[in-house]
Order: sequence, then structure tokens, then C-alpha cells
Amino acid sequence: MYNTQYQYTHDIDWFFLIGGEPIHCASNGGRVPNIYSAIDLQNLQVEVEAIAPTHQFVLNHAAIERYVRDHYRDVDEELLRRLGLPEMVKNIDFDEDTPVWMKAYSWSFVKMAQRGFLSFDRDANTGLYFLVAKPADYNEFRGDVVEMMYKLPENEFPYDSVRSVRENFHGQINFVSVIERYERKNLNG
Repeated sequence: MYNTQYQYTHDIDWFFLIGGEPIHCASNGGRVPNIYSAIDLQNLQVEVEAIAPTHQFVLNHAAIERYVRDHYRDVDEELLRRLGLPEMVKNIDFDEDTPVWMKAYSWSFVKMAQRGFLSFDRDANTGLYFLVAKPADYNEFRGDVVEMMYKLPENEFPYDSVRSVRENFHGQINFVSVIERYERKNLNG
């Protein structure tokens, strides 16, 4: 895995399955569990990017407002244009009332939701993950990328269920601790 200094200075996309449900996490400068080598994670990122974006998506407006609005409130159309973001968001079918700042923040999470992932960001203040975007429809996740992904059994997930997170769209989760606790348990027998 990447060294600690790299992890704390980069936003690393990492992936896993909980009971077959595909999860995408953006580390936002936080620690990433040691479940992939750097090369394996890079290969997985390439495979995920190759998945066709066929799903409609739902944004978690409440969480985005709560956790990131202050960081994006000054974003306007002109700034988006200078940053090249119109190219990134032009093929995303946002609701027409979605504010410009929310598009600027959420486009990469939406791309993951369009590929079938529940897409989470890490709150830099708490270190916990919150759901940003999800597929509007649920289809069983298949393909070669599944074989490459770390799998956490759903009974090891200390919440109602990942489906509950999907449906209720609220709360924060410490995925890193959950995975590390599971790994320690398996290591110790």
C-alpha cells in the first residue's frame, strides 16, 4: 500500500464489497486500509474506470450540504470553466436545480454511482465516511472487477446492513476500522 505520507496528502479511490454490494471510498487525505498493494489498487482503479456508466444516480443532497458546502460555496460557472469541469460534468444528467458548487464537488462520486457503486467520501473533520451518491437502481454487480475486489462479509459489517445505509442515506461509517478489525480477527484465528 502507499506510504503514510502519501496517503495523508492524496485523495485515493479504494474499493471493496460488503456482502456483494460494491463500495467506492475517496480517502480525502485519510488512511487507507492495507488490503491492496499499490499496484493492485492502481490496476483495480483502471478496471473500475473501464466499467460502462449505465446506472441512473441519486445524490445525497443533505450530506453534501452538511459536510462540504462551506468548501465549495464560492464556486461559480466561470471558475468551473477555468478548471475544465464543464467537460467532466457535461455527460452527467444532474437535476436542473442542482447548484453549480454541488456539481463541482460530486461529479466524481456520480461517475462511481453510474458504474454501480455506493460512493462515499471521507469527512476530514471526523475521519468517517458518508454516502455521496448511489445507483438509483440495484443490479447485481458482476464482472472481472469483482474478482479483484476485497470482500468483507456482511455479517462483519457492524451496522444494520449496507442496504440500510443505501436506503436511509444517512450517518457516517468508519470503513477503515471495520476492515482492520476483520483482518485482525482473521489473522488471530
